[in-house]
Amino acid sequence: MIKNFFIVAIRNLLRQKLNSLLNVLGLTIGIAAATLLLLYVNDELSYDGMHPLKDRMYRVNTIAIAQDTEMNVAQTMAPMGPVLKNDYPEVETYCRIQTISRELVTKDDIQFFEENFYLADSTFFNVFNIKLLKGNPESALAEPNTIVLSQALAQKYFGDEDPIGKTIKTGAEEWSRTVTGVMENPLSGTHIKPSGIISYLSIPEGRRTFWGNINDYLYIVLQQGTDYKQFEQNFSVVFDKYINQLFSQFDAKATFHLTPFTDIHLNAGDVDGQMEPGGSMAYVYTFSAIAFFILLIASINYMNMSTARAVHRAKEVGIRKVMGSHRRQLRSQFIVESILITALSAFLALIIVSLTIPVFNAVSGKAIPESFYMDYRFVSLYLFLSVAIGVIAGSYPALYLSSFKPALVLKGKKASVSGNVGLRKGLVIIQFSISLIMIICTAVVYDQLVFMNSKNLGFNKDQVLRISLNGSAAREKYPVLRSTFLQNSNIEAVGSGWASPGGENLNVQGIGVETKNGNMIDKVFQSFVVDQYYLEALQIPVVQGRGFLETVGQDTTEAILVNQQMVKEMGWDNPIGKKFNVILSEALDRRIVKVVGVIQDFHVRALQEPIEPLVLHLNLDNGLMLVRVKSENIDQTIKEIEAVWRDVVSNRPFEYSFLEQDFQDQYEQDQRRGEIFATFSGLTIFIACMGLFGLASYSSEVRKKEIGIRKVVGATITDILILMNKEFVKLVAISMLIAFPTAYYFMSGWLENFTFRVEISWFTFVISAFVTLIITLVTVGYHSLNAAVSNPSVSLKEE
Repeated sequence: MIKNFFIVAIRNLLRQKLNSLLNVLGLTIGIAAATLLLLYVNDELSYDGMHPLKDRMYRVNTIAIAQDTEMNVAQTMAPMGPVLKNDYPEVETYCRIQTISRELVTKDDIQFFEENFYLADSTFFNVFNIKLLKGNPESALAEPNTIVLSQALAQKYFGDEDPIGKTIKTGAEEWSRTVTGVMENPLSGTHIKPSGIISYLSIPEGRRTFWGNINDYLYIVLQQGTDYKQFEQNFSVVFDKYINQLFSQFDAKATFHLTPFTDIHLNAGDVDGQMEPGGSMAYVYTFSAIAFFILLIASINYMNMSTARAVHRAKEVGIRKVMGSHRRQLRSQFIVESILITALSAFLALIIVSLTIPVFNAVSGKAIPESFYMDYRFVSLYLFLSVAIGVIAGSYPALYLSSFKPALVLKGKKASVSGNVGLRKGLVIIQFSISLIMIICTAVVYDQLVFMNSKNLGFNKDQVLRISLNGSAAREKYPVLRSTFLQNSNIEAVGSGWASPGGENLNVQGIGVETKNGNMIDKVFQSFVVDQYYLEALQIPVVQGRGFLETVGQDTTEAILVNQQMVKEMGWDNPIGKKFNVILSEALDRRIVKVVGVIQDFHVRALQEPIEPLVLHLNLDNGLMLVRVKSENIDQTIKEIEAVWRDVVSNRPFEYSFLEQDFQDQYEQDQRRGEIFATFSGLTIFIACMGLFGLASYSSEVRKKEIGIRKVVGATITDILILMNKEFVKLVAISMLIAFPTAYYFMSGWLENFTFRVEISWFTFVISAFVTLIITLVTVGYHSLNAAVSNPSVSLKEE
């Protein structure tokens, strides 16, 4: 019986080649697109899942509060780990990590800047699932000035030589480190990705025991069965015992909370200073929904295409019933056909996914393995979904086709078999609604990304090179570099500082400030250290007072600049002359400085973040140089800058980035997700168009005789086209009533993630409706035109 079902199914597929091709094509694209999206979702949900202790591991976050200023950061104080381990038996172990985004590594005459270096405790390899290929995991980081290199870096600096026990230098001052281990290369699917780890004991003891700095990522492992929420209550005791004495001097306090390790990527909340940009549960839900809608639309297409061709199989059904086939057998036959088409589509989809995984990884920033199909869990789920889609997609056509009455269909009354018209229209309305929602959402995402890239940021980021002055030797050469660079007619300005907009070296400072009533209070503000040319290099205007004097004088010790937001925050009527009480050192020495100027507000971080109060201190010994160049001959200018650098700073490699790109990198995740969203929205719309094609085919079949009669009594081609298309226009109108409020609701929520955002324009809805209408008319136009120009005598001859 089953064998016969498959033989008949294959014959029918080959007999109706175009119909079969469209069905296979729609399902193949739908399954392939949904599979890629679900692989993305699975990667997000399983992020950080490779570490065996993940279910008992937590990161300690800090909420620091000074007056009415609050910071929620992913780091904590250096002594916190040892204190928790010593005072609370619930803590099994801990590991502290300080990140070094770019570390200078020197080996003989080889010198490069390397990414993702850590300072970490000796417990690192016990806490995290990073394999040590050479060395002892217990002792590799147990001594100061020891280092573990990734396999790639060990090969890069030592070749085939065994690096264990050899010396390598790191940092601007070229500290000697002894190699004690070689670990596997950085892994994907986790935010712990070290390419080199330096022993945490290399940090001076004073910094390791000071409670005033919040620099460490602290991961603790709790004993089995410990309730982490209950354990959090101990932090108030820790604060009172170890921290309050220091913080009370600034009328400040701090609270701490734990983030489960597996929540860090997707559910960390509004926390600053993450080790890497987190994912988004909103996008997980969104991409899961898109995958579901794609499969739904592909299934709807199959239903519509199958019922559209039903009139051609009516006699087959009638004859089979006369010959004794039961309705159950007919349903099974059509379900088998559906499963066969779905199986073929699933196989082709798997090939497409395998071929497109590299491209998808490049677009999404993921590292999904190309051998994903070797995972038995994936194979099991894939097979189950393929069969389920086949059964679901084939269920309605099976019920519909098996319900034909043999007495009617054998008389040739095909058109009388109309099926459930309301259901088919409802399915198409769903398709239209989803397509409209996709178009609107894609347009809003695009508008927001364009807005972020084009918004006036309060400074000019174009053609500004960001060059690191790594180490005291390089910083000492800054005056020579600057004066030499400015002799080049293609260089407009050169300044220096310790941070730049869009960069990573942003600093938050506790500082005393004078209120509008003349009282001094302690608050926490963003702080930049810059030279007197910094504002010129970024073209940030001074809107009140003056900037730092070019002939410095006492500005280094007595002057400070603030932004407009600071003036607003403090409620100053006249900010010039207002005092700040600056903390000079860990010994809490202070110095009074006065505001000499107010600068225009500018964006320090991405547009997701609000502009915050900012203070600028003057300093002449800075680690970052900003060089503004003319837009003409940029490549040649960079070569000339590099030549000067190599001549003046011969012991440091020349590396630069464009400030514009640094700022752009902050939007990278949103841009990637926007590209994915737009691509799969386009696929969704394409698949939906195939469904419209199917319904138009069905409509022209069942109304063939009606159209013939209308033409005989004088209807023109235009009349027939209007008749055939107005039904679909009605469906589009109904879909708008569903799609418009739905899209507005979801995109309003998405835009809430951005402090600075576009407004959702009514024009977006008009354009999306117009595009959908055009797509609809073009899609159904083929069948409408065929029906309109057909010879009525042919259709009227049919009984």
